[in-house]
Amino acid sequence: MDPLEQFSIELMSSVLFLKIPFVVPLTSIGRMTIFNCVFALLWIYSLRIVFITNKLQRIILFTFLFVVNILIDSITLKKYSFVLIVYATFIFLCISNVLGMVPYSLTITSHLIITLYFSLAFFIGNNIIGIRFLKQTFFILFLPEGVPLVIIPFLIVIEYISYISRIFSLAIRLFANMLSGHILLKILISFI
Repeated sequence: MDPLEQFSIELMSSVLFLKIPFVVPLTSIGRMTIFNCVFALLWIYSLRIVFITNKLQRIILFTFLFVVNILIDSITLKKYSFVLIVYATFIFLCISNVLGMVPYSLTITSHLIITLYFSLAFFIGNNIIGIRFLKQTFFILFLPEGVPLVIIPFLIVIEYISYISRIFSLAIRLFANMLSGHILLKILISFI
């Protein structure tokens, strides 16, 4: 089996009997459904409707505290209202990457469309949250202090371009790391 085989899902055309490769894998819809189910289950669990009093609860609590500690070290949290979506994304990416290490399985994060989905969703969400809570002070991000008036229009354009390029930067980094692992496996297997 080829480690890169998951990127070429082929269907036989009934008329011309040609193989037509598709770029987006069909399992992406299934993985997004799993992510939404994980998020819904964590939301139900956070409402204290369901109590789990076994080792699963300890694992959930340990990973949750791990994510919260990382968020506290990275950003200043005044409210914990956004931690659940970050936690659900962490669990989804962690499980997806671990399942990708199982032979003959699919690593969903090695597809650019999935990583673009996550980075674009978080980009839009962060901007909505920033504008909602910070209002006009959110746009100070695009204009550093002490800039001469002549440079301000050019600097704002450059800052907007670099800010929007974060979408692609985050998506391509995760995609490239996962894909390079598959390519490295293919090279090592071909040497053997």
